[in-house]
Amino acid sequence: MSAKRDLNQELFGNGTTSQVIDTKDSTREVSLSKLADLSELAEEQAKVRVKVTHLSTSVAALTDSVEHTDHRLDKLREALKGTVSQVEQLSAADNLHSQQLGTLSDSLQNLESQLEAHGNALAFLRNSDGQQQQSIERLKQSRITLTHVLLFGIFLCAGAAFAFDVDKAFSFHQRLNQIEHRLHP
Repeated sequence: MSAKRDLNQELFGNGTTSQVIDTKDSTREVSLSKLADLSELAEEQAKVRVKVTHLSTSVAALTDSVEHTDHRLDKLREALKGTVSQVEQLSAADNLHSQQLGTLSDSLQNLESQLEAHGNALAFLRNSDGQQQQSIERLKQSRITLTHVLLFGIFLCAGAAFAFDVDKAFSFHQRLNQIEHRLHP
């Protein structure tokens, strides 16, 4: 009988062929063609073993790569969670800043209205100060005029008094003369 090939045994086992030995032909020698076939099978088995080794190395590398990729994905997920948390914190801070800016805007508007009111009050005070300065100037002019009027009145009164005295003196003198003329006709 011919040798029967067992591929599993060829790929992974020690034996390359399994022979069914007939008890009658046990003394026969293996022919050269069978030896050539066995040699080819051994070469093919070596090639297959190299390919299997290469494939198992590739599978191990791919497994390591997948594990490494999974590890990196886990790290990226954690980083993404951290980034999402930071974005949420920044969003909350942005909302708080927006509220603070709104409050500051309202405060600035209040300050602007107060500044405008102070400006109006200052303009009113300046206007009042100008009017008071004009009133003071008018009072000074009135005082000068009043002083002149008073001086003129004093001089007038003094002149009148002097004229009255002179007139009295003349009228007294005239009466004396009349009395004398009556006494001494």
